[in-house]
Amino acid sequence: MRPKILALYFFGVSFLTLAWWALIFSFPHVQRLFFRSSDRDWLLAFLLPDFIIYSTLPVIIGTMLLTGRAKVQILIAAHLGGAIYAALFTWMYFGLTQAGFLGAVLMSVSLIIPAYALVEKQ
Repeated sequence: MRPKILALYFFGVSFLTLAWWALIFSFPHVQRLFFRSSDRDWLLAFLLPDFIIYSTLPVIIGTMLLTGRAKVQILIAAHLGGAIYAALFTWMYFGLTQAGFLGAVLMSVSLIIPAYALVEKQ
């Protein structure tokens, strides 16, 4: 995958994460798509990790891809590790509560491109 296209993906991840949180806080009833209303604290527990893993780190990765920095694979691996943890957590949450299926699917889909970027030769 070309570095410019991959950079656009990571910039998009950052933007969509911020948009998702804005949606969650602007329209609290949307939270029910991801967590039971009684588990709002669980949702808020993701705020800081999401900001780091899904908003800040992708901007750094995208910038490094555009500037040709060689060590970007390490940061992609860190992002992927956080994404794997989020996907596993959301599937476990869904399994225990039968709530948050949409979140589990979205977290799983977000694993594909970073994983591909790591195994593909740049």
